[in-house]
Amino acid sequence: DRITSVKRYDGQTPLDPSVLPQHYTLKLEINPLKDTFAGRAILTLGLSKKTRLIPLHAGDLSIESVNVEQDGIVSQAEPISGPNGGLLIRTAAALEPGDVVVTIRYTGRIQKRLAGLRRIPAQDGQYLLTQTKFGQAQRIFPCMNHPALKAPIKLYLTIPNGWMAVANKRQVETKIGAADREIQFAESQPMEPDMLMFAIGKFAVTAVADDKQKPAVRVVTTEKNQALASGLSEAIGQVIDELSSFFGHRLEHKLDLLALPNLGVQMMDAPGLFVFRDTSVLRAPDGKSSNRNQRLMHTLRTQLSRRWIGHSVSMESRDDLWLYEGLVVWMRDQIGRSRDGLTTGKELLVPWLINSELIQRPAAIKPSVVRQVSTPRPMSELALGRVYALVSMIDNYLGKGQLKTALKALTKAKQNNGVSAKEILSFLDAQSGSNTEKIAKWYLNQTGV
Repeated sequence: DRITSVKRYDGQTPLDPSVLPQHYTLKLEINPLKDTFAGRAILTLGLSKKTRLIPLHAGDLSIESVNVEQDGIVSQAEPISGPNGGLLIRTAAALEPGDVVVTIRYTGRIQKRLAGLRRIPAQDGQYLLTQTKFGQAQRIFPCMNHPALKAPIKLYLTIPNGWMAVANKRQVETKIGAADREIQFAESQPMEPDMLMFAIGKFAVTAVADDKQKPAVRVVTTEKNQALASGLSEAIGQVIDELSSFFGHRLEHKLDLLALPNLGVQMMDAPGLFVFRDTSVLRAPDGKSSNRNQRLMHTLRTQLSRRWIGHSVSMESRDDLWLYEGLVVWMRDQIGRSRDGLTTGKELLVPWLINSELIQRPAAIKPSVVRQVSTPRPMSELALGRVYALVSMIDNYLGKGQLKTALKALTKAKQNNGVSAKEILSFLDAQSGSNTEKIAKWYLNQTGV
């Protein structure tokens, strides 16, 4: 019964459907000045059949020990690393169906360029930020890294005194020691591992509003840029009010918006936490440029709408990305048009995009409503424009206000649930008495003329 007798788990192959995550507790010890961090992940898993083998994803983590507990009996287990971040936990005796708790101690690397926990330099120091989209949470903790496998995450961070940490959820307790402190964050709603996000740095915080009727909203910047946060704070408050009105309800969980330098992308998002490149959202307090203000509102409407469609209601798999992204852009333009009377470039392109689609269907769009194809690549601007055209076509087909009304109902009925693109279209059909799923299949399956 040697290791060679067990087929190593390839992280790019499907997980065992008889093993499902129920809860993650994650305890990380991180010194931003060092190149590695220490972790302890406690996974509560549900087994539907007897097994000795538990497949997980663990990226390039170095596994130090694994303990498995079931029915009060604790035993050591063997970690077997496989290709493409696969990790197989093999127990000495078979585990019975039911709950099992797996505790894994490990070390990970703080990355300079790769996804995972990244160190990002800044003029006034440095900060750490997680970058975990498209299956990279496994570089931070062992997990079952798939969008459909959602579970609550309880996060603890131990960092040196003098540093600050922000994460998806609010801080609930801090234990201060001589050299460091342990910060405990509130437990998250069920979410996929890639939605875990946190940042560690020497930050400054600006509160957007101190209203007990609203969730806590903060702008987090480097200390050097705190003076630029006031204009962003004002804009965030307005956009949250607009989106709450559009969807007919507020989301009560906290929101931190980070504006940080040298971010490799324009923005990143996760439940409770949005990160923007500072130059795209910060402005001088006396900045009165109407074009700059419009661009800021345009950016915030696009990204913060993901709190409803993307976070609260989230993808069932990465094949659903096409419709979620198209809806986000369409909602942004609906709010902008009603608020500012603006018409965007994409709205003007809709007729052309629909006609062009009859000639060349974009290879980047392979949605679950047609067939299951997994792709880690984000959508191109042209592909997104074509999905925008489809959403606009559906809006016109349903009639004025029908799509908006259906999305309001969806975000209430499916809050904190994974919903596929096919399920969204089926929900729209049930609400409107139409057949949008048939329209989408026709549109996306055009073979050319």
